[in-house]
Amino acid sequence: MSEILSAQVIQNNVKLILMHIRNVCNKVGRADVPRLVAVGKTFPASQTQHCYEAGQRHFGENYVNELEEKSNGLKELCPDIQWHFIGKVQTNKIKKIVECPNISFVETLDSEKHAQTFQNYCSQLQKQLNVFVQVNTSGEVNKNGVEPAKVFDLVSFVKKECPNLTFKGLMTIGSIQQSQKADENQDFKLMRQIRSEVAEKCQIPEVDIELSMGMSNDFSMAIEYGSTNVRMDSSEFYGLTNVPIPKKRTAEKQNDDFRNFFFRANFLDKVDGSGYVEMGNTCVLCSIEGPVEKDREMDEDVEDENPIKITSDELTEEHINVLDQILETFVRTDQLVNVEIRINVKVVCDDGGLLAAATMAVGLALASTNVQIYDIPLAATVLIPSRTATVPLLDPTASEFKNAKQDGGGVLTVVSLPAFTQIAHQYMEGVMTSKQTVMATEFAFKNSLRLYEEVTQTLKNMTK
Repeated sequence: MSEILSAQVIQNNVKLILMHIRNVCNKVGRADVPRLVAVGKTFPASQTQHCYEAGQRHFGENYVNELEEKSNGLKELCPDIQWHFIGKVQTNKIKKIVECPNISFVETLDSEKHAQTFQNYCSQLQKQLNVFVQVNTSGEVNKNGVEPAKVFDLVSFVKKECPNLTFKGLMTIGSIQQSQKADENQDFKLMRQIRSEVAEKCQIPEVDIELSMGMSNDFSMAIEYGSTNVRMDSSEFYGLTNVPIPKKRTAEKQNDDFRNFFFRANFLDKVDGSGYVEMGNTCVLCSIEGPVEKDREMDEDVEDENPIKITSDELTEEHINVLDQILETFVRTDQLVNVEIRINVKVVCDDGGLLAAATMAVGLALASTNVQIYDIPLAATVLIPSRTATVPLLDPTASEFKNAKQDGGGVLTVVSLPAFTQIAHQYMEGVMTSKQTVMATEFAFKNSLRLYEEVTQTLKNMTK
């Protein structure tokens, strides 16, 4: 990936992640937005710089040598960067941590000995350092952190004996099992309880005690539990992996309910149009360049070419072909004479209903350009769980579809054009009887129209 492309991808992904965080906050009624810490790990300093230039300021490192190298290498290029050390604290490495330029937070303080050592070096260097007390909420022997019963003692020691350390709050790295739960996370629940106890004993307002909890796979739930500081693997910014781990359907969700959804249009810079669709944990980002004039010298048959070019590193060739067919139903291709439109579809995460999400992301992106369209496409995916099933399931997850395929079922994606109240396209995966197909088609079409109000409101709220 070129440096220019890399910088643009990172800039877009930073916006995407922040958008997702704000969306979660809106869903749970939070007015504040948690601090986002991009964890660098083994990525080079140049990638950190791109992320910084995209507006990110807080960066975390697990290893002291990485922290030393990057903080010194970027101190001139990124003057107001704030570094978080989030790895295991070792006594013989504390001096090196404190000496790092722009070190702002240590999130893994877990003993009075380490607190005193940090205090000594900070005093010598006349530095003030923010610290989180790490709590072992899961009780796992391989996890660092203070036992819950001893948290108050360490917090009290820091506040009374370490004037160069500012106690910011509590931090935890919960168990994998808890992070994969869809309904309740005991680690996060315990952290809130410990915060209340510390606030009462130390006579500190709860609001002044931050909670650093939540990483790439569970940050959404952490935000719901009140996290003020989430740590995101930088690979998410650089577009190298997918987020987050899919959640199971909650018991409260009915067969005719969509998963939580979120739409956005016309929000990326340096492109002519953009659209973003989030349905459950399926997230799709679309960017558009054009219309641009075709290079007629490249191909004598240029007039016979499809003026719309779709590219994607994640979509299958079949899905791209289906999107091509869908585009023909709502784009005024007759108006695209001697020009072409370049559409890039990035799948941030696929947890079912990918074609529906991609269709609407492309539709929103096109609607934010000056390309003429007949209508904005809506789409819904319906699952038939088995060959004998008589009740369809709206907006299934990937695991639900996988189970259905094993039982002889299938999914049907229906694209509708609401202005014409008609079906524009259908695409089936798996198996359905003719009767099930008719039932699924009617069910998907009817429910796709329910998205119309949200989509039109998104287009009204477009900002650049």
